[in-house]
This record gives sequence, structure tokens and C-alpha cells, in this order.
Amino acid sequence: MTIPVATVIGGRPWEAELVATARNTGLARIVARCVDPADVTRASPPARVVVVGSETPWLTPAVVRTWRHRGLAVVGVHPPSDRPGRRLLAEGGCDLIVGDDRPALEILGELAAVAPPPPRPTVDIVAVTGPRGAPGRTEVALALAWVLGGRAPTVLAECDFEGRALGLRLALAPATAGMRLDRVGPIDVLHLAPGAGPLSESLLARTLATAGERFEHVVTDVGPRVPTGSGPTILVTTPAPVLLVRTAAMLHRWEGPPPLLVANRVGGTSDLRAVRRATGLEPAAAAPVVAPPRPGSAPPRPLLRALEELAGTLAGNRVSGPPGSSRGNGGRSASPGAARRPMRRPRARADG
Repeated sequence: MTIPVATVIGGRPWEAELVATARNTGLARIVARCVDPADVTRASPPARVVVVGSETPWLTPAVVRTWRHRGLAVVGVHPPSDRPGRRLLAEGGCDLIVGDDRPALEILGELAAVAPPPPRPTVDIVAVTGPRGAPGRTEVALALAWVLGGRAPTVLAECDFEGRALGLRLALAPATAGMRLDRVGPIDVLHLAPGAGPLSESLLARTLATAGERFEHVVTDVGPRVPTGSGPTILVTTPAPVLLVRTAAMLHRWEGPPPLLVANRVGGTSDLRAVRRATGLEPAAAAPVVAPPRPGSAPPRPLLRALEELAGTLAGNRVSGPPGSSRGNGGRSASPGAARRPMRRPRARADG
């Protein structure tokens, strides 16, 4: 990738020679030719390297440190006989200091060694949880990842260190060394070895932290626990009374932003009313009752369709509105006829 560079225009010929050589060779992309410090930080697209001469009247060590604090690499250029100028550049902490008698081609060739890497895209890790009692956490996590995987590279990670249902659900060969990555349909699946202990949890945390290098979406099945991450959380429940009581208990000890509620195995509007009463939340998605899937099969089509809008919200990074809406600024509720309701405090038990 061509390095974006900003140069500071001074009174010596090295700057014009550097710009001309960069444009002729393609070794760097000149995004700005600056006359004051603010021009450097206003460059669009942003620069990753700034090249400045010691002859610049307003240049001080503090200016160099400010650029470096903003993530820019700074290359200082000085006349070979200008010892005070070289000292000024060194005091500021320039990443590279060269004499202006060096050929421009050589200076450009050294930029790759000092340029900071381009920023990695941030990846939200979507955690799927739910109460004990098999509300369908793994199936919802699989279906959600499946839909996202049809749009961008997606990994589904097993983070339920007690249940470990993901490998069984997909009929995958057991992992043999802590964890294993398999390609299944449109997604990659990271699943655990039988008997994997706390060491696997630590290793998995480090693996997920670097997922942005390869995957745009990361979905985790965290089992029946309140997740601690900062990304979106999907809370799966069903209209079964015992599961609604357990869901309300989870919400009672919930910390951080409210989850996005998925009402699973919904048979009609009365089921949705029961979910709302027990949780105080408007479901972001309502999935119908489906036949138990066979091991190794794709997620049921009705479940995939039910999660399409929620997946679109997650893919668009618009999870900022109330959990009753699939879009941050107020979208359609899970049921076409359902009225939008303000969020209420969760109750400890289902009352219907």
C-alpha cells in the first residue's frame, strides 16, 4: 500500500524534489504540502508520515512531539552543516533524521521502515447469551453468524466452556489441541477440544482480540452467563415460564447497555406479550417454533429469516437505539403489529 505523506514547504529545494520523485515513482502518495502545523493534521486523506525541514521557522521539539502523539511518523531533514537544526529534530524525537543532500529516492525508500501501520478496523464482538434451560442460544448464534457470513467474513466462536454444544450441533470433528477452526457454509467456526480447561479460555480471549485482522464480524456463544465485553449482546429467551423467570433474573443483575432481546420459539402474539411482561423489553427479533435441526445441517430457514433485520442492524453498526428497535433511530419492532413501548425495569418473575 502506498504510504500517505505530508510535506512541509520550506525555503530549500529538497521538498520540491521529494514531491516530484514521489509522484513519478509512486513510492509515496503526497496528500498535503503544508505551510503551518495545522495543515498537517487537517490532511485528507490523513497522512501517516510528515516530512519537515529544520529550516521551518515555527518548528519546535514540541510540534514534533505533538505529531508523534497523534500517531504520525516524523522525518526530519536538515543541511549537513546545520548542527543546531539536527539537534532540534532529535530533541523532538523524529523517527528518522536525514541530510538534505540525500537523494529524494533514498529518503522515500526509507519511509516504509518508519511509517506506522494503517489503523485496523474495529470489530464488535457480538455475544449471544441466555438463561439455563436450552432457550436456543447456540442455534440463534449459529443462525445470526450464518446471515452475517453471507455479507462479510464472519467467525462463530465457542465461548460456552461448560456446554460446548457448537461442535456437536455442526457435527464437527473434535478439536485436538485446545481449539480448532473449521469452515462451515458461509462462516468459520472456532470450537473447543473436549475437556479443554481455563487455559483454553485465556487462549480464546487472545484469539478473539486479533480477529479484526481476518474477520469483519465475530459472534460468540457465551452460554448462560452475563458477558463482560463492550460489544453488542444478544439475549435469547423463549415464552416458557421457567425460562422467562430465569431471563428476568439475568436482567436483574445485568450491567452495562441493555441487551438486544431475541424471543425464540414464539407461537403467536400471546407469547410475545408474555416475553414483554417478564423482561420489560421489546424483542429485537422474534423467531418461530421450528423442528429440532439435525446435527451438521444448516440453520432452519425460518430462523434465518427472523434474524435478517437484526443482522442488518449489527452489520451496519447501528446498535444505538432502544432494544425494541432494530435500528438505532427507531425501526420496526419484532412483530409487525406490536406497539413500541418504553423500556421498563425488568421484573423478577413472569406474570403470565
